[in-house]
Amino acid sequence: MYELIKSLTKEELSEFREYLSSPYLNSGKVIKEIFQILIRFYPEFDPLKVNYTILSRTKIVDTFYGESEIRAYISKLNKKLLEFLTIKKFNESDFLKDELLMDVLAEKGLKKQFIKIHSGYSERLNNYGIESGNHRKEYKAASRYFDFAENNFPVLKKSDADKQISIIEKCRMLSTEDYFVKIIADNITYLIYVSEFGNVEREDLRTDKNIIDFIYDSLNNEKKSPLTILYKLLFNLFYYLSGSDDYTRYRDYYIKLSPDLNIKERSYHYKNLFIFCSLMRKSVVSLSPSNEPDQNATENSTHINFRRESFKLMEHFLESGLYKEGEDKFISSVIILNILKLSDTRDDILWLEKFIEIHREDFKSEDLKSLIIFARIYKNLFGKNYDKAFTDLVNVELPNVIFKYEMRILKMRLLYEKAETENLIDDIHSAREYFKRDKFLSEVFKIRANNFIQFLEFLCLEHSVIEWERFAKLLIDEHEILNKEWLIEKYRTKLEI
Repeated sequence: MYELIKSLTKEELSEFREYLSSPYLNSGKVIKEIFQILIRFYPEFDPLKVNYTILSRTKIVDTFYGESEIRAYISKLNKKLLEFLTIKKFNESDFLKDELLMDVLAEKGLKKQFIKIHSGYSERLNNYGIESGNHRKEYKAASRYFDFAENNFPVLKKSDADKQISIIEKCRMLSTEDYFVKIIADNITYLIYVSEFGNVEREDLRTDKNIIDFIYDSLNNEKKSPLTILYKLLFNLFYYLSGSDDYTRYRDYYIKLSPDLNIKERSYHYKNLFIFCSLMRKSVVSLSPSNEPDQNATENSTHINFRRESFKLMEHFLESGLYKEGEDKFISSVIILNILKLSDTRDDILWLEKFIEIHREDFKSEDLKSLIIFARIYKNLFGKNYDKAFTDLVNVELPNVIFKYEMRILKMRLLYEKAETENLIDDIHSAREYFKRDKFLSEVFKIRANNFIQFLEFLCLEHSVIEWERFAKLLIDEHEILNKEWLIEKYRTKLEI
């Protein structure tokens, strides 16, 4: 219950208060007053300050209620809140309202009203362009009209039959596209998890490739919508993991369609592009002296530097305003930190600093100062001004937990660059315990951080050439690790020496 209330914005709290005040929607004075008591503790809801026992000692509408009664009223309040969120979502969508209204009008056989609502619904669909779910909405609209016509307009001549046939043919095409897009989306999720966490041989992949290929090949070129083509390119990308050729085909077609895609669809395909680059970075990084991927690591992936491509995608994410298309209108600090870690040159940092300055209002005020400092640290890191970067890092208090984790990793990197080996060894032991004890860190992050610490610690000690080569090979093969490119650069230097 408390988590549900904590999720509400201040505007939604105000709207819910009005909702509870409506005699038509809520007749319970007790529920309304309990809510007024609870929001005094928003957003923390400290269990020591508010619980069933404390509420049972509080007079509510001039009456004291027992704990069991309080529990029952809290349960009713929870149902009212869920009901409010459902109605709010319903009211925000003209599509949902019209779909339900068409069903009601069809049941009552109200022809003029049905046709009027259906016409407005279809017009809005045409104005929305290509969007995820549009084909599904179009199918529902066409199917509703077909069913309504079957029940209300008798087929007396060939023209009547032709009209119905054209509608059902449209339904067949739309339902096929809907299924095609959905089955590919499900397969992509599977392929991403297998690539990221699994160890499945290509011949053992349990995908619906045969079904997907059959549907796609069965469609005439004229009937292949842009969305169908885009999703087939997406499936090929993750199924074959062949690198640059499939990637550029998918990326370029996505960019071409992007202006006509809706928010949800644009974000979905952008996310898949970035995930693919991340997978390629993990699989192709080597100890070769060039900045290009290892030619033997992944077939046909040498044409694109996927680290650089990841940075360009992040740059596109910010400059195109995609960050404004989610529910949170602020730019995530995590995104900025990722861009900093993907930066290859000092010019990248200068671009990011300029972006932060221009879009200051798009960052949460408590994160803005920290982001400016981190950009400066990375700029000095690229400029090899390690002392300045270190001073910024250790002398600034950064309240956000995200920055604190990054500070621990950066501090170790800077100590290594400053050749302060003894201090680094002490800090490695400290960081290892820090990450081990932290209950808020995910297991994946702990694994990546501990692997970073292990390979960094090896750098600080003396080893034979054979040991260096063995550990370098382990580093190449290790996917779950932070700062892999930086570590590889340092290992390459050791091997050259």
